[in-house]
Amino acid sequence: MSVSTLFTSGSQTRYTNRVSVGAFVLLLCMIAFRPLHAQVAYNYTFSQTSGTYTPLAGGTSLYTGTFDDNTSGAQTIPSFTFDGVTYTSMYVNTNGWLTLGVAPGTTTNYTPLSSTTPGRCISPFGRDLNQATTGTPSVSWDIVGSEIVVQWQDVRRYSSSTSVTEKFSFQARMDTATGIVRFVYDAVHGVSTVTSYPQIGLRGLDNTLATNVNIRSLALSNPWTATTPGTSNSATVAFDSATATLPAAGLTFVYTPLPCLNLSALTVSNVTTVGATINWTVPSTLPLSYIYEVVAANGTADSTPILTGTAAGTDSNFTISTLSSSTIYHVYVKKVCSSTDTSHWSPAATFTTLCLPTTTYPYLQSFSSSLPTCWSVSHTGSNLDWAVTTADATHGVAGPEYGTNFLYLNVYNAQTAGNPYKVTTGTFILTGAAKQVSYYYYLGNFGSSTPLTVNITTDGGNTWTPIYSHTHTNSTFGTSSSISFWASNTIDLTAYMGDTVQFQFSATSNYGSGYCNIGVDEFLINNAPTCYPVSGLTTSVVGGNNATFSWTVPAHGAPNDYNWQIRTSGIPDSTATGIVATGNTAGTTDSTTALAPLTTYQLWVQSDCGGVLGNSTWVGPYTFTTTTLPCSGTPTAGSASLVSAGVCSAIVTLTGSSYGYTGLTYQWQQR
Repeated sequence: MSVSTLFTSGSQTRYTNRVSVGAFVLLLCMIAFRPLHAQVAYNYTFSQTSGTYTPLAGGTSLYTGTFDDNTSGAQTIPSFTFDGVTYTSMYVNTNGWLTLGVAPGTTTNYTPLSSTTPGRCISPFGRDLNQATTGTPSVSWDIVGSEIVVQWQDVRRYSSSTSVTEKFSFQARMDTATGIVRFVYDAVHGVSTVTSYPQIGLRGLDNTLATNVNIRSLALSNPWTATTPGTSNSATVAFDSATATLPAAGLTFVYTPLPCLNLSALTVSNVTTVGATINWTVPSTLPLSYIYEVVAANGTADSTPILTGTAAGTDSNFTISTLSSSTIYHVYVKKVCSSTDTSHWSPAATFTTLCLPTTTYPYLQSFSSSLPTCWSVSHTGSNLDWAVTTADATHGVAGPEYGTNFLYLNVYNAQTAGNPYKVTTGTFILTGAAKQVSYYYYLGNFGSSTPLTVNITTDGGNTWTPIYSHTHTNSTFGTSSSISFWASNTIDLTAYMGDTVQFQFSATSNYGSGYCNIGVDEFLINNAPTCYPVSGLTTSVVGGNNATFSWTVPAHGAPNDYNWQIRTSGIPDSTATGIVATGNTAGTTDSTTALAPLTTYQLWVQSDCGGVLGNSTWVGPYTFTTTTLPCSGTPTAGSASLVSAGVCSAIVTLTGSSYGYTGLTYQWQQR
């Protein structure tokens, strides 16, 4: 903020400090108090008259003699309706303003109309003020007829110097019968050269100029009878003797409430997939009725409405129930006070209808260019969230498992203070057969030890239950950006049959390095199998014509036994061509001797659950290659060609002293 060169250097220093403190307090107020909507800018018209300034003859004295930066306690007043709300108390500040009903929370606010100090504000001369050096300085109030009159007598813009003789007086007069607010000014004496100008006008519960601030503006060299509406909530009225920019004695600014005041605020409750309930505070004077409009997200009042309607004058809400799901809407309401008089439209009440739950399966989310509709992200104290991308090669995976996009979390830049980073799905009703959820994941090897947990809720997000936690012992971790590090995971949802659920990926960041990011792709909800497949196919012995193989039991269910096939081509249940050996066993290990040496085979295994449960899908192929057979019998010269052809596994050792084959003997030396 700029600082005037008023007064002595010492006074200037103090003024500078006071402005800084005021700005700091204002900042605290702006942080601490969340604004609501009001209609001061609409509800009051401005006019001015030339009358008489009549000092109070008595009343309640709040401050006399020396005062600076003071706010009174609650002053009980007759009922006064301001901005559609009736008040019975006020708080008076020595800096030329007052609030109604709510303590302002600060004493050093020198810009009361542009601030968000709590309470509706009336400011006849809002600036840094203290007592004048002459006259009878005081701040007081009294009841005069139907008016509540607050008076600032013999004050000046702040100075600690006794040589500054500036002195002026003014009043705020609130008429309890009509709701009119008047600012009446007395003559000004000994005006200083300071350029600290007042904020003059009215403010609602927030500082939005368009709806809640009715402020005046005046440049130098213009009379106070020529003020205009301010174009910002920080507008001021010049106050300067050199250019005669001063109020004349008796100048009166008049703020008259409209006959049909606007509603002060709308609130939204009971949001559903097709509508919501719109609420308001019933005004002290009931209208004949209310009119409302519902418009699209990019619409305004009196644009093309999606829906219109009316409510009775005694109502305090109405319910809408014919809208589309997962859609943003604005609602405006105005009062009908007579056949010829209505208020302005209220500020918009904005809401988004809920998403319809998914009930048709399979449900597959492959991710487009943005977060899916009805999915949401959240975190604590970070500016990062889960997002959709096409590639994350620097610290994650180079591309999606399938398609064009995938969901990812930039762990490399996600601070630990933001943990956990959550992405929540839409709602699913798990109707019909038991379901399972599956997805592909990428987990960078340098991420946290438990980087990703999948949670489920059955009560709309009030409580979450972990259903799978990825760790270094149960998951695949990527050491490069290769898409080969995408891995799949499937979670059985049989325990949630018939429930209405949401899922949540909850990630923990270690603010890692290298490949540490997390990816999710191909999120699928489908019917769970009635017979679950095996996993972990492997071989333990492979010979020239034999192999011993095994597998891991299914994660769910208990098969009666298992079917297996060994093939050179084709897939099970498609063709008999390529089948070399088949079998059935109750255990998880079996073997065969029906193979040929030096041949590549494919192992397939299927769970057999019996009866109506049937069989699982085939798991495979697991590929292996047989070795050569051991050689047998008495070696002869011809046997060498057999060995060299690789049919058996041995070498021929020649013994004897003669050249060639004559007189030689042969023996096998097994490899």
